[in-house]
Amino acid sequence: MLIKSGLLILLFFVQANFFLGDSGLYNYIILHEKILKKKSDILRLSRRNAKLLLEIKHCSTHSELEEEYVQSNLDMIKNNETFYRIIMDDKYHLNKID
Repeated sequence: MLIKSGLLILLFFVQANFFLGDSGLYNYIILHEKILKKKSDILRLSRRNAKLLLEIKHCSTHSELEEEYVQSNLDMIKNNETFYRIIMDDKYHLNKID
C-alpha cells in the first residue's frame, strides 16, 4: 500500500512537471503562439518590403515620379522653389518655406 501511494504521488509530480514545468506543455503552447505571431509579423513586413522595393524600382525609372515622391513624402524642395503648406484647423494658416 505504501509503495502504491508513493508511486501515485510520484506520478502526480511527474504529471505536474509535464504540464506546468519550465519545459512543460503550458510553456510550449505560449511559445508556439509567440512563434505564430512572429511569423505573421514577418509575412506582413515582407509584403511591405516587396511593395516598397516595387515603388523604388518604379520611381527610379521615372525621374518625374522620383521628384514628386521626394517632394510629397520627404518635404524636400528645390533651390529657388517656394513651397506652401496649408494647415486647416479652426483658423486658417499659410506657412511659407523657402
